[in-house]
Order: sequence, then structure tokens, then C-alpha cells
Amino acid sequence: MDCKASYLHDPGDAKDGLTVELPLFALNQVNEERCEWLVHGMLQQKVQALLKSLPQRPRSRLVPLPESAARLAEILGASEAFGKGSLVDALLKLCKEATSVDIKRTDFKLDMLQPHLFMNFRVVDEHGRQLAQGRNLAAIKPSWAVKRGAPSPHSRSYRPLRLKLRI
Repeated sequence: MDCKASYLHDPGDAKDGLTVELPLFALNQVNEERCEWLVHGMLQQKVQALLKSLPQRPRSRLVPLPESAARLAEILGASEAFGKGSLVDALLKLCKEATSVDIKRTDFKLDMLQPHLFMNFRVVDEHGRQLAQGRNLAAIKPSWAVKRGAPSPHSRSYRPLRLKLRI
């Protein structure tokens, strides 16, 4: 499914970063893990922010961070890797290999990342009217998708959508 996407560079604004417009009928079919990846052009910035959030011991083995982020983003940005599974899990695996340090998923402090490094979701009805907006798709889904009859991931009619962004 193609989804309309827009980008706003306005730090501090609630819409700062990448905003994807999701039709209500498809809400439950959007893969949250795919959305962690944002778009190719933002991957290196997000990887660098994730590396910066690590505790000092593993982070010190990845300095200089900009060069490590560029190298890791190049690997993660390859067509066979990009958007497959969780970005944090994929980065975790690469960091463990690069540092030989036992890094845990919880070592990445997602709350330290700037809001624009998380996809902003704008849920719209069939007339294009905004129903919900936010950066936490898991919190939006229960409020709208099930109420409006979109297939639940647990139903037989559920078919995950491949999210293709048009900017």
C-alpha cells in the first residue's frame, strides 16, 4: 500500500520529522517494526542517536560515533536488510559483533532520542479528515482500528501491508 508521507523540519513542532498518512481501514495492517526504520535518508541519523544512547562501555568501542553510524547504516540500509524486522534488534546484532560486548536491547535508551527520529502517524478517514495523530502506533491502534472494523492481527482476514512511502 502506498501511503502519503511528508517531512517537516521544525524542531519543537509536534509534526517535526516524517509524517505518514494512514487510512483508517488499513491501520491494523501497518507493521510497527517497519516504521522504526523511517526512510533511508534518516537512517544514519537515527543509528547515530541510538549508538549515543548506549552505556559508556559499548559506546566507547564504537567511537568515533559518526563513522560507526555511517558504516552500520550502510549495512542496515542495504535492500536485503532495510525494513526487515526491528531496527533496534538489527542494530543490536551488529553492535554485539563490532564490540564483543554483551549489549542488551534495553541498553538502547529510546527515550533519549529526539521525537523527529520516530515516525509520526496521521490516521485519516475515507474523506481525509484527521482522526488521530501521534508517534506511538501501538497506542493509536486500539483506539481506532478495532472500533472502525479494520481487521485485527488475530483475525483471518488480516493481511499485513507493505508500507511504501510517497514523499
